Amino acid sequence: MRNVRFVGVWRLLSLFFAASFSMGVHAADLRKLDVSIGRLPWGALNSPITTLMVQKRMFQEEARKFGYDVKVDMRDYPSAIPQIQAMQAGKLDLGVWGDTPVIRAIATGQSVRVLALAEGHLDFWIAVPKGSPIHTLEDLKGKRIGTLLGGDPHFFLAMVLKAEFGTADPAKLGITMVNVPSFTMLATMPKGLDAVTLITPSYLLGVQQGVLEGLVDNFGRTGPAYNGPLGKGAGHVLPSIKKSAFYPEGYYLHRTMWVGRSDFVKQYPKVVEAFLVALNRATHEISTMDPGAVSNLAEKYWKLPPEQGSVIVKDDVLYSRGWSWLTEGDLYALVANSQFMKEANLLPKALKWSDITRNISTVATIEKDAWTRSGEAPPMTEFTRHSADLRGLPMWDYKDFSHK
Repeated sequence: MRNVRFVGVWRLLSLFFAASFSMGVHAADLRKLDVSIGRLPWGALNSPITTLMVQKRMFQEEARKFGYDVKVDMRDYPSAIPQIQAMQAGKLDLGVWGDTPVIRAIATGQSVRVLALAEGHLDFWIAVPKGSPIHTLEDLKGKRIGTLLGGDPHFFLAMVLKAEFGTADPAKLGITMVNVPSFTMLATMPKGLDAVTLITPSYLLGVQQGVLEGLVDNFGRTGPAYNGPLGKGAGHVLPSIKKSAFYPEGYYLHRTMWVGRSDFVKQYPKVVEAFLVALNRATHEISTMDPGAVSNLAEKYWKLPPEQGSVIVKDDVLYSRGWSWLTEGDLYALVANSQFMKEANLLPKALKWSDITRNISTVATIEKDAWTRSGEAPPMTEFTRHSADLRGLPMWDYKDFSHK
């Protein structure tokens, strides 16, 4: 029955706005615009959400109400790094980036604006080759671990090490980090590596292919490879999870965000608003679907049966929320994680809340207008409702955030 209370209202409001804003708009009057969008289809819920948006042409439909005939170039990227390069070159307008690249972009003054939530509460795994002699986190010392350097799986490992050993710097434990450029490659456990850190979709793919065994996940749960003080095999919870600054969310407070190239956002605010309305509409629709059906939308990329893909779907905070607006809690992930990035030598200087509010101040009104156009769904009380995920006031109320 989750989210059912919003379904009827949402459909009525959608029909009303569709009728109201399309009246008098003719094809000849529409302004043609090419919009390039980057997504991470091998990631989590951004994959089925964007697939649904493409199938139903949701962005194009919403843009028409503002007088734009948008031609969408939806691009598949293996990680945020090539997106960053494309956006810096002015060749990408909107994209999906994990916490770490978003933090680095704000810290280094890149021309990027944070727009909406793309994923959250995603699980991560430290995995080893099947039959590996590594059975505990202690056994990782002095080993070679593959990951997307500078990405969320790298940062997840830093947070585990911080909670378990008191340092977020792998080098201090003799661990050598090795860059592996894609999640698909990580799932194959490239030669020369003792372990990998990766997201759930690629982890499950590696398990399905008989290559990987899980050691520990982001929620402190042991996997089949574990054999230590707590016992043997999966299902134990490491005590160090409670030492995490982000407990009970996990070792790592994961949030992936939609970002926009600053010049594009400034030049086409109504197009961005249309995109946010379409994104939230797709997020809501996904949240009302059976998890297996959602998984099927991403089967091309996840390559998982519905029962395994459902694990990814149900873990994601967007599936439980049913909306994509950013909150103070989501933005807190940027500030808090930046502090640990500095400690792990991934960032020269941690972010301040003033860095965040400076970034969102020019786009907060756009997101609020999109929320209003979406029928003010969810209601304001939903943002601050006590929940298992970290929420708070919506982005447009940043002047009233408890963090200053």
